[in-house]
Amino acid sequence: AVIVDELFELVQESGQTRLYLDLADIRQIASVVMGKLLALDARLREHGGQLILLDLNPFPYETLQAARLTEIHAPKAGTPTQGGILIVVTMLVSLLLWGNLDNAFVLIAFMVVLGSAVIGWVDDRIKLVVAHRKGLTKSEKLGLQFLLYGLVAWGIWSVQWVPPEIALPFVKHSFSPGLFVYCAWGAFVMALASNAVNLTDGLDGLAAGCSAMTGLALVVVVYAAGHREISRYLLIPPVPGCGELAILGGALVGASLGFLWFNCHPAEVFMGNTGSVALGGTLGYIALAARQEMAL
Repeated sequence: AVIVDELFELVQESGQTRLYLDLADIRQIASVVMGKLLALDARLREHGGQLILLDLNPFPYETLQAARLTEIHAPKAGTPTQGGILIVVTMLVSLLLWGNLDNAFVLIAFMVVLGSAVIGWVDDRIKLVVAHRKGLTKSEKLGLQFLLYGLVAWGIWSVQWVPPEIALPFVKHSFSPGLFVYCAWGAFVMALASNAVNLTDGLDGLAAGCSAMTGLALVVVVYAAGHREISRYLLIPPVPGCGELAILGGALVGASLGFLWFNCHPAEVFMGNTGSVALGGTLGYIALAARQEMAL
């Protein structure tokens, strides 16, 4: 009844006789209604009762879940976003200070981190400034990612004397695809890793914690792959020069742990897509350069 009264007053104030509601408006209204019903159910359960909905067809189960999530995340409103810029800056500065700038893998790493961060920042920016848009569309985001990461895979192919190979876990022998297949494969791996971290960034500390643990494992792997004796001993495909990416991985771990201090529950800042897309793209790049993308 309250919602109806508010909508009627809104129509009267606008001086119009018709009210247009799209599907998004109807879902929002349904979410508010279901949220009130959930609150009523909680009150009834405190006194030994229960709210029983006989027919959920008008309000699908997905709407009920959306209302519940809205209720859970309501206290987080107003929390600063785009804190991932700090993670990106930390990785870039660390790589600039301690990385070997004559190493091709390090130069490509700058392109990966910056390019991924720009894609995430554009996605965040659209959400803030463009009404009725929730960031980049799926096709726009995937298109930009595949374009960037395809170029990165081509760069990895070009800087090595021997064409890179794809190594399978528990298999001693790897196989070498053609340039086109490798670029498509590399773009797929990095886009997959980037979006995986992006989707993981939903709860306080989840994306930062997972990225730190994954990055720590990749630091060990990429250093071993870049060391001739260690890679031979551990039967890891050797990749001359990729050991420099251990600096990038270490910076990623340190930045994630530092950010986790402020992002653990209750979060004081969110990394946003700027940070999550950059973290995932960097993890995918390190794994691809070390020929351990299947392990990732």
